[in-house]
Amino acid sequence: MNTPRRPHRRRTPPADARPGGPGLRDAPLPRVTTTTGPTLPGWLFPLAQTLTAAPLLATAAPTTWLDHGLFLTTLAALTALVLLRPTAGTAGLLLTTTGALLWISGDGPLDPRALWLAPTGYLLWRATWWAAHVPPTARVETAAALAGWRRAVVVLGATELLAVAAWAVTTLPGAGAAILVGALALAALTFLALPRDAGGAPVRGPG
Repeated sequence: MNTPRRPHRRRTPPADARPGGPGLRDAPLPRVTTTTGPTLPGWLFPLAQTLTAAPLLATAAPTTWLDHGLFLTTLAALTALVLLRPTAGTAGLLLTTTGALLWISGDGPLDPRALWLAPTGYLLWRATWWAAHVPPTARVETAAALAGWRRAVVVLGATELLAVAAWAVTTLPGAGAAILVGALALAALTFLALPRDAGGAPVRGPG
């Protein structure tokens, strides 16, 4: 004799437990509190670009060029290009132009104006990186913006010492060979100072 099966009844969950029910919909969201250190405004980086790009070009060029409208227009165009398109390419173009102008207008084997090229160019490069990643209305923690400053101070200090040493030996016999050795040492120092990942490849970034 077969016993009839009882019909299976599905239990309907209460309204408060249903997805999207009034219980979950009306529940207050959890409060999350975060703390940050001192911050810098995002517009500070385009300002730093302007304060470094224009002086780099103006100081590296021959003084007679500062009265020519064509050069002033080129200076303004390159500065605006870096501000409107803050990329490694535009910053590199401006720094390359600065080096070319310094080479054209240089006085002697090593122009003393090259001493400020490294720190000012580094500041421009770093400000351009941050300007490309942070809008002017945002804010950046000061600790993040200054990440890697110890390594930067060491590299820039060593660069300045090499430049001063090269400047000092320009009056000695065989100055060309000394400058070549100094340039190779500077290139090796720059290569070793670049941050690297686990595979040994250079890491791109502000620090």
